[in-house]
Amino acid sequence: MKTTVANFCVAVISLFIAAGLAVAALEGVLRTGALQSGSVPWITPDGVALDAKIDKVNGELAALHPYAFTDLIHAGLGSDDAGYRVAVLGDSFVWGDGLRLGQPWPHKLQRKLNAMGADVTIQSWGINGWSTRDHLTFLKAVKRDEGALNIDEVLIGFVTNDPDMGDIEQRQAPKFQIPPRAFMSLFPLADAYLTAHLQAVYETVVDPGSGYGAWEASLWTDANLESYRAVLFELKTFSVENGLPIAFVLTPHNPNESSFKSRYEALKSLLGDIGIPVIDLLPSVVNQLSDAGTPPLYRHLWANRGDGHPGDMLTDIYAQDVAEVLLSRQAETVGTGTVLPSLPDQVCTSGEIIAVVPQPVRFDFGPDSYVRLVGQVSTSAGGGDAVASRAVVQWPGGEAAAYHRDVLAGEIPREYDRANSTKIEPASKFWADIPGDTDLSNLSLYVKTEAGCVYVAPLTVQNRPIHLTEDL
Repeated sequence: MKTTVANFCVAVISLFIAAGLAVAALEGVLRTGALQSGSVPWITPDGVALDAKIDKVNGELAALHPYAFTDLIHAGLGSDDAGYRVAVLGDSFVWGDGLRLGQPWPHKLQRKLNAMGADVTIQSWGINGWSTRDHLTFLKAVKRDEGALNIDEVLIGFVTNDPDMGDIEQRQAPKFQIPPRAFMSLFPLADAYLTAHLQAVYETVVDPGSGYGAWEASLWTDANLESYRAVLFELKTFSVENGLPIAFVLTPHNPNESSFKSRYEALKSLLGDIGIPVIDLLPSVVNQLSDAGTPPLYRHLWANRGDGHPGDMLTDIYAQDVAEVLLSRQAETVGTGTVLPSLPDQVCTSGEIIAVVPQPVRFDFGPDSYVRLVGQVSTSAGGGDAVASRAVVQWPGGEAAAYHRDVLAGEIPREYDRANSTKIEPASKFWADIPGDTDLSNLSLYVKTEAGCVYVAPLTVQNRPIHLTEDL
């Protein structure tokens, strides 16, 4: 009996030693950079940390925007912009999940159009997770709350999960953790690799209906596409009723043509029936990037080593192709926007306003530096009942239109529908982006009412700007 127990203990210990040696060997192989091109996406711990660091910065910038976009501030969502005004609606591809500031394709599109000499303003309206239904809801909410969209065209950046109607559950596979954690911390790459593969086995063998891939496939069934057709038809109706051209931009995240073609053809058939134009970027991505990265994961095309969203090479192609399309098919309309008249010289004297920015933030947006001002106005007698139609931050030699929210309404909290979410904020809030080298000690805020009266106040910046940076 003792011999049997001893043999069993030896066998168990030998098994643990063998397993430990196998894991150690796997760790060594992974540290050489091998096994990166398999079919199961796995991310190293340092990749996870890098992605979290980048998106922390993106999140901080979005928190300073009236609609939580990672975009420059556009007054009234475009009302003070001259030239042709284009809004790019999208989800994480437009918001820039995993990308550094200025790298999302709408931001690059603006810079490419500037370089081409086009008088076009691009506005980046993206929120992680938005679907086509969410895009429609947002457009309706802006029209309702702002009274006008103040743009000339909408480009919808399409991603293959956009037909989500919100009624198909995405079942999650269990989060596998290999014990003991203290032991596995010595082999972080092997841990990440094995965990990802165990999850893939669960989604493939144990519960084939779970996981992201199965959920996205369910969005492309005939039944769901029929529901999606209704959303597209409503979007087209909104476009016609508001005289607002809408086009879809198909943005594949890798050059694997076979993984996109059938779905894109189904979508283009739907859009063609309804009468919504399409800009299909798949041929360009395939032609230019078929040799970039290793299929099927194409890690070299990722936003960063911890995030599989489209990276720099892909967003370059999106921006370049869309810029060329805009210029070619809108040559007669680009640059025909109306320039709003200057603020009048006559200044109201009844009452006064006090404008304060508690904490400005400096950030680098592409090659340029800006300071974001998020401020609040308090009023004395005379301005509280007036309705503001325009706000401008001015300094010697320049000015920037400010997005405002009932800026003369005083300290009244208001609720604002943010496309299915509600946030309570002071009604007197305003937002503006000014060049990074502007003297913050010599700013003024001009507020024009709908009655034509203008209130002027020194704009007090209470603290030095903090620098929003990835620090990578």
